[in-house]
This record gives sequence, C-alpha cells and structure tokens, in this order.
Amino acid sequence: MSTLPVDTLRPETAASKTQLRPPFWTAWQKILFRIAFVFFVSLALPNDPGWYKDLFSFDWTRLHYRDLYDIARFGSGLNIFGNKIFGSPLNATPLG
Repeated sequence: MSTLPVDTLRPETAASKTQLRPPFWTAWQKILFRIAFVFFVSLALPNDPGWYKDLFSFDWTRLHYRDLYDIARFGSGLNIFGNKIFGSPLNATPLG
C-alpha cells in the first residue's frame, strides 16, 4: 500500500501555496488605456450647453417623442472627424 503526499489529500492547501496572480499591465498599455478612456468619454458626453438647456427645459409630465429625439441626438463637439457623413451635414438646421 502506498501513501499519498499530504498536498494531494488537501487540494485547498496545494492551491493556496501557488496562488495565481492577475497579469499586470505594462506601462504602454496603461498609457494607451488612459488616452482611449478620455477620448471615448469625451465622445460619449455632450459638451454643448444648449443640449443641457433643452434637457432641463422640457416639460417631463407631458413628454413628446420629439423631446426624446432631441435628447438622444447630440454632437460630441469633437470636430477632428469633421461634421459631415456621406456628404450630409450632421448638424443640419431646419428649413424655413
């Protein structure tokens, strides 16, 4: 009859000796993440004061679908990509 080592009888003891550590980010990965985070947050948040004025001036008890549309569409204010898509302006003014 052979005897087994104590570590094989208690797997929690063997696992606790060799704890897995999460992989660390390298310096360039941290810098790239920080730049991307700031960029995507600046795209996601509206930075036009008129958008916030409209948001707080709506009558929320009698909300119309046009009000929801106005809230949903906004320009990020970053014009590095231009403000045209397929030749059409993104911030078209109403006619008339």
